[in-house]
Amino acid sequence: MREAIGIVGGMGPAAGLDLFDKIVKATDARSDQEHLPVIMVSHPGDIPDRTEYLLDGVGSNPADAIYDILRLLEQAGATVAGIPCNTAHAPRILDDVLKRLDDEGASIRLINMINKTIQHLRGQAGEPARIGVLSTRAVRTLRIYADALEAAGFDVVQANDEVQDKLVSPVIFSREYGLKAFAPASEQARANVLEAVEHLADGGATAVILGCTELPLAVPESNHHGVWLVDPTQVLARSLIEETYPHKLAAPTS
Repeated sequence: MREAIGIVGGMGPAAGLDLFDKIVKATDARSDQEHLPVIMVSHPGDIPDRTEYLLDGVGSNPADAIYDILRLLEQAGATVAGIPCNTAHAPRILDDVLKRLDDEGASIRLINMINKTIQHLRGQAGEPARIGVLSTRAVRTLRIYADALEAAGFDVVQANDEVQDKLVSPVIFSREYGLKAFAPASEQARANVLEAVEHLADGGATAVILGCTELPLAVPESNHHGVWLVDPTQVLARSLIEETYPHKLAAPTS
């Protein structure tokens, strides 16, 4: 059986499908048989909310369910996997997952989406620039992107409290128009994301990381009024192909 790519889905379900879709689109293939083996396990009901766990102490560590899914993927033939959820890369979650995989002698390799996104920026942006980050409250508060970006030499601007509370968090979690509740994205969701991008641009950002995997569902383009929009899901998709079938990686489209 050929080496397979694994996807830990369900955070949210549309984000997992988006990663799968981006793997397909980033593969140099002209027939069914030329595409890559991909296995996705999406058990959203088993994975507690990452932000509530990290900031509010609600529920158990999502690492437990993520670890179980990774072992299922491994048993099904996946040798490398990605988690299309930025918040799940918080050390309190991801470090626990990695420790358990190591303790149990698991062979599946986990690609770190945060690290790969920053490597992508280093490769594309040239000299350190001012990078904006839009994300969940947890990623913002714990500075999951901000600290890593600053360590890599970038200046960082994040959404202020008002923009986070009125634009960014609702676009992810609102039951009326949020991206976890509705697919495709509503016009309200798209408007929120673009207004938040413009807020960061006003703060000097020349590029903005859409640091919640739902956000690119509302704004799939790579540029908005001269601001480069960075999609970590796209970076992860290409990284997973590079780790398994590098000769099958299609040229970037933008």
